[in-house]
Amino acid sequence: MEGRIKRFFPGGSTCRGYVSFFDHILPWAQASKIFVIKGGPGVGKSTFIREIGERISKRGIDIEFLHCSADSGSLDGVVIPRYGIALIDGTAPHVIDPKYPGCVDEIINLGDFWDETGIRKHKKDMLALQEEISRCYKRGFGYLKAAKTVFDEMQEIYSWSIDEKKVCQTCEEVINKVFSDVRNKEKVSRQRHLFASAIAPEGLVNFLDNLFEGVKERFILKGAPVLARTRLLNAVLDMALMKGLDVEIFHCPLSPERVEHIIIKDLNVGFITSVEPHVLSQEKPDDLIINFDEALTDSEFSRYVDDVEYYRKILAELLDKAVGCFGRAKALHDRLESFYITNMDYNRINRKMEDTYGAIIKLIDSVNSE
Repeated sequence: MEGRIKRFFPGGSTCRGYVSFFDHILPWAQASKIFVIKGGPGVGKSTFIREIGERISKRGIDIEFLHCSADSGSLDGVVIPRYGIALIDGTAPHVIDPKYPGCVDEIINLGDFWDETGIRKHKKDMLALQEEISRCYKRGFGYLKAAKTVFDEMQEIYSWSIDEKKVCQTCEEVINKVFSDVRNKEKVSRQRHLFASAIAPEGLVNFLDNLFEGVKERFILKGAPVLARTRLLNAVLDMALMKGLDVEIFHCPLSPERVEHIIIKDLNVGFITSVEPHVLSQEKPDDLIINFDEALTDSEFSRYVDDVEYYRKILAELLDKAVGCFGRAKALHDRLESFYITNMDYNRINRKMEDTYGAIIKLIDSVNSE
């Protein structure tokens, strides 16, 4: 039986530019081994990571694949949680350097296997491509910043129309249901901050169904008012942290300061925001649905329906513009990769991959034999 593969984004394109949560993937102090992979675009980092991850999974070991927000089909890393092992792409925009060299982390430099002379022949074209890629991202981030402004204006209208009493009552009921019989763990909660979704070149991508597939008790949060959803999620998170429970916290890619989903690992309880553009497609019969649209005061909200629809239209257009910019950046990046691909010694890279896989298996076997 193959191990379970969990998928998420450790970083993402947001209204604040690229935001990285790579430090939350696997704490260095708790790690057995972290391989930091270096090298330019197209040198084979994603393939290196995927091949090792899939082979580990086929041994019946659970893994986590870290997907790249700049290309959701590409990988930025793999984690083997049970054994505290990770392989992570340490190149820009999420530059990672060793913290405990020789003790925990090790650099794998795939740049050792390229033909520098062949690459330098394309220097002029490569510099021009890098410059245009940077411009595409700058424009894309600008559209997301504008989208965030529109989104906030739209949400202010919802805040005028919300029944605060209903929201508070719902929060109290949920908190009591989840935590009434939960004792304090007498430890510091371990928090992991991640992204479940991304504003990617392929569009708006999410891994909600994958991430929450095995969660036993699930609260599905629906409805447009962000204020109400955020109040509940923050209350749940505060209570979980106070009780020392380990949590995974998934942030909004448009507004990364805002929490959208939570998994309380110690309780196997999840809170999922299922609202466009990230909707949970596989609901279960025993999921608990909380629709905060029911907390809207119809008489108040009806006065602003046209404004909300206008904001919604503009928001969708701005997100489409951002996706278009990131798509253009990816196309240019693919061209940049081609200069490296033709100048790589992939036989040597494959041998390095086999050596790395062997080292990981040796670490796993040593733990199993203890």
